[in-house]
Amino acid sequence: MSGVIDHVMIRVEDLETSLEWYRDHFNYEEKGRWEADTFTNVFLGPVNMGDEAAKLELTYNHDDRSYEMGDAWGHIAVRVPDGELESSYQQLMNEGVDDYRDPESCNQRYAFVKDPDGHEIEIVKRDPSEGPKWGIDHTMIRVEDADAALGYWTRKFEYKYTSRWEASTFANYFVRPPGAGTEAMAVELTYNYDGRSYTMGDAWGHLAVRTNDLDEMWETLMEREAPDYRDPESCNNRYAFTKDQDGHEVEIVTWTGFIWTTLPRLYSAADAASLFRWRCQTTSNCEMFSHERAPLEEGAACKPVKPEDLGWLWLRHRYMLRDHYSRS
Repeated sequence: MSGVIDHVMIRVEDLETSLEWYRDHFNYEEKGRWEADTFTNVFLGPVNMGDEAAKLELTYNHDDRSYEMGDAWGHIAVRVPDGELESSYQQLMNEGVDDYRDPESCNQRYAFVKDPDGHEIEIVKRDPSEGPKWGIDHTMIRVEDADAALGYWTRKFEYKYTSRWEASTFANYFVRPPGAGTEAMAVELTYNYDGRSYTMGDAWGHLAVRTNDLDEMWETLMEREAPDYRDPESCNNRYAFTKDQDGHEVEIVTWTGFIWTTLPRLYSAADAASLFRWRCQTTSNCEMFSHERAPLEEGAACKPVKPEDLGWLWLRHRYMLRDHYSRS
């Protein structure tokens, strides 16, 4: 039932400024967008990110509100190839990014910058085979009880404890979904030994975990005594939310080969079947997806869609999916 992290959501005060910053400095491209009356969600990621890589969701509320950063959330970490930490950091400096914590101040192991709203971004060295440059490596959250936090992720989501780093005043623990590829995002749990407590703030939103079956995963989470924060029914059976032991929000999203398995829940059988049919006509390997909820007619064959048809197909698809992201 466990899934990879689909995205991490942060709230921004100026959407265009944030989009420009992530595009210019990290070469992110827009992966999806939902425009509502009161807010906008935009999903970003590197150009060549894989299916298991996590996206960054920017949420912009149209009422010009400001946000408190808090300290319960720490940072997202993005990858650069081994041997390119110094040059990558210098590139950001040359592009006008503020100098926050350079590689030298971090013993050449990592570095930190901040985005326009003050969200901290760690730059970590990784083998290029683990994912594209600037892809999200992990998200760090601070926890008040390390045992409880490790228990939450390993019991509720069946994540695997993969590594730790013990210092004199704190410890970092990393957990990952079992069987995930190297490009999948890890969760870093930071535990400070002094017994401090944290404020959640509202500049950070949530982590989102993928599942193939929303109802089944929610039932399992309830059996494992996860907090019932926003159940599927309260979210029109499109997604759900729980919280960890410290109050960090965790969204559950349905995802299999983009968004196809959500269609039977979101739309009428006819509309879902139509989009499944389009899906089979536009993918080179339709057998990777299940047809059990909205199958093609018996004997129907997959065939390429002409390039001139893609425009209206995508427009129709976007309108049908628009309600899926109606949250802020």
